[in-house]
Amino acid sequence: FCAAPSPPVEIADCAAKAVGLTFDLGSRDTLIERTRFVGVSRAIVLGYTTTPTAPRSYADNPYNDGAIDHFDGILRNNVIVGHPLCFDTGVELNHAREPSVVHNTVVYLQEVGYSAIDNRYPETKATFINNLVRGNVTYRNGAPEQPAVGMVSVDALSSFFVDASAADCHLVATASAAIDQGAESDLAGLDIDGEPHSAGR
Repeated sequence: FCAAPSPPVEIADCAAKAVGLTFDLGSRDTLIERTRFVGVSRAIVLGYTTTPTAPRSYADNPYNDGAIDHFDGILRNNVIVGHPLCFDTGVELNHAREPSVVHNTVVYLQEVGYSAIDNRYPETKATFINNLVRGNVTYRNGAPEQPAVGMVSVDALSSFFVDASAADCHLVATASAAIDQGAESDLAGLDIDGEPHSAGR
């Protein structure tokens, strides 16, 4: 699946008009996998920024603390190529408790992008495994910093990808900083091409 919002007419409209997917209002167990997001300012958003109280309760009360706006879920094997003019965030987690963010690629084409993965608010706690990112992983508004297993930072796009400008983020054969550098994970699933990660982590 490929999610490609229409380019905004004005750069000022980019943050609002070039968003991929948003799940909030107490959503739970969201699975987003093997999706290409092209030309987005923000690709995947779990939870809403303004959540003073929990918007929904569950009978099993899984965490019983704070204003949680998204529960659990898996984001895996997605490829995110930011908007060429106004990339903001690849994955944004707001009041999101225990999502697993695994084997995602987040890049932007211009010289400045805000954050590959942005964590906000004290309720946000996530698991990060084997993500390939250009840009920062940020923690704001009291979000606690989380360990990131197998995280690889991208510097020059041409050193890693076949053609990121055309949304072809297959690794080139010489991308030794990323090839087989990941940790094994039961959450890995199949990659963007439907291949198991055992063919190359």
